[in-house]
Amino acid sequence: MKIWKIILLSAALLACQNETNHAVYNGRMDADVVRISAQTSGTIDSLFADEGQLVHQNGILLTIDSKKNKIRLQQQLIQREEAHINLQNIQAQIEQVQAQLNLLRSTRDKTQTMVASGAATQQKLDELETQVQIFSQKINSLHTQQKLVENKQKQLDAAIRLTRISIADARVTAPLNGQLLNRFVSVGEFAAPGMPLFEIADLSRLEATIYVPLESLGDVALGQTVQVHADGQDNSFSGTVKWISEESEFTPKTILTKETRSTLVYRVKITVPNPDGILKIGMPVDVEW
Repeated sequence: MKIWKIILLSAALLACQNETNHAVYNGRMDADVVRISAQTSGTIDSLFADEGQLVHQNGILLTIDSKKNKIRLQQQLIQREEAHINLQNIQAQIEQVQAQLNLLRSTRDKTQTMVASGAATQQKLDELETQVQIFSQKINSLHTQQKLVENKQKQLDAAIRLTRISIADARVTAPLNGQLLNRFVSVGEFAAPGMPLFEIADLSRLEATIYVPLESLGDVALGQTVQVHADGQDNSFSGTVKWISEESEFTPKTILTKETRSTLVYRVKITVPNPDGILKIGMPVDVEW
């Protein structure tokens, strides 16, 4: 009995296509929903947008209290300035000791010539050589200190950049022009990195998803123009086929009848301009070509 039902249903569908010369498929409207999450931690102190509101790209949606990060930045900037002053002092010491070392080396070289001619003693030469070694060690020690302070500066620079990023992340902005679909937080709540704050979507361009059986797949092509009909609307919407699945799948249970749910089909996505916002997410539609 079930086999006869399938045969009768298939015959009815074929008769419909032959009569109208059009293929019609059921689908639903959908959109690319972007979830906006917190990038830094803190208490939410201001909200500038709510559900259903149209927002513009880079517009501020909410702010997170960043007083602690601003204080931390001040401390880091002071430490950075201290490191800069230390580096200047070390450089001045290096220049001073280097000048003394150059003088000692010159004096040692002259004394070495004088010892060869008997005009100076070996003891004097040994004393000068010892002083040259001492000042050379001082130079090496100062260069080591200089390297340590430079590394400290680099660490502080990195910490300052991270703190500034955290302060900037406290101002949560819209990543695109669209409509706020959901708001998950309120003023006074604590936000942590990764915590969802909003969901937003550009509803000016939606997508219809339909399922096409293998025998009809040859009638569909990328870039093809189709007509989309929504319940309760007199006018149809023009859409463009943007994606055709490379793999078959079983028809979703919400599509077609119980007898045809096991049919292998290919998922097709159609872009539909929606400048007036008439089409809504989840709205059932008929796609015809």
